Amino acid sequence: MVMRPYRRARRQEEKTDRVEAILASAKGLLANNTLDECNLSTIAGEVGITKAALYRYFRVKELIFLEIYRRELAILSPSLQQVFLAPSVEKLAAALVAQPLFCKLTAVLADVLEKPLTEEEAIAFKTYILQVFEPLGIQLNQQFGMSLDQVINLLLHIFAAIVGCWKLSHPSAMMTLALQNEVLAPFRADFHQYLQQHLTMLLGQIIPAS
Repeated sequence: MVMRPYRRARRQEEKTDRVEAILASAKGLLANNTLDECNLSTIAGEVGITKAALYRYFRVKELIFLEIYRRELAILSPSLQQVFLAPSVEKLAAALVAQPLFCKLTAVLADVLEKPLTEEEAIAFKTYILQVFEPLGIQLNQQFGMSLDQVINLLLHIFAAIVGCWKLSHPSAMMTLALQNEVLAPFRADFHQYLQQHLTMLLGQIIPAS
């Protein structure tokens, strides 16, 4: 890794570019590492700033990845709109699996990413979620007569399925090694397959009959 020379951003445009560089670096690290393995010093070095300077843009590490999560949500919402035009478990599972960073961050959203939020930040984040999924809510209301509360409830169930299936299909390094034992083969879980099975059991009770 080559450390870029540090120069403090002065103009708003430079600050915006630096935020984007931080997010791009963090996103690249997250693609091949767990959240714990995404080191702030590495991110700062790739961007060309000090770790102390990074905190001027994001006061805690979790806020970097929460912003990535927000952006992943904005990509997911229109994908779900397409899926629910003619909903099926297969299409829903495929749309979710197509966004591995979203799934990875969903798995740690409640117990890691949201943990350091202030009350104001927490309200702003949840309000953002409502805004992002408003078009889907309107669509499901027109298609199935679902209220906004029912739409959010549906999404929460889907996100809960992602959390459980991701964690079970991505065990620790030591557990992954242990599961190579054929006696323990029943504990191996493929995320896509496991999620699809879980959604099959779930959606029959939640999605209204068309």
